[in-house]
Amino acid sequence: MAEFTQYRRKQIAELADWHPGFDMTGVSVSIADRAAGSPKPGDKIARNPANHADRWLVAAEYFDANFAPLSHGNDLPPRTPLTDEQINDEMDRLLLSPVEQEAFGAGVRYAERAHGIGEKQ
Repeated sequence: MAEFTQYRRKQIAELADWHPGFDMTGVSVSIADRAAGSPKPGDKIARNPANHADRWLVAAEYFDANFAPLSHGNDLPPRTPLTDEQINDEMDRLLLSPVEQEAFGAGVRYAERAHGIGEKQ
């Protein structure tokens, strides 16, 4: 028997709602999905983004368990921009060892160090 390995998808899927009258020409429907009564309301028709002629049925149950709509062009929540002060604080935390933090003091910012400004002589 074949051994199956789990994979995470890398791309965004393109799917359309199936409805009575949907042109099913060229749409692949598995034997199992046909036996379950597909195509039926709730099913989706997927297409290969690189080849729109490559289309297949996605059963409603599988779709509901594995897909979610995109809201902002990606699946990440909107981010709040950081202030310059927050960026400098994080850069200080990540780039300076405790000894360097003591030597430079709290007043010297990342941008100043990057340009050689404010270094102690």
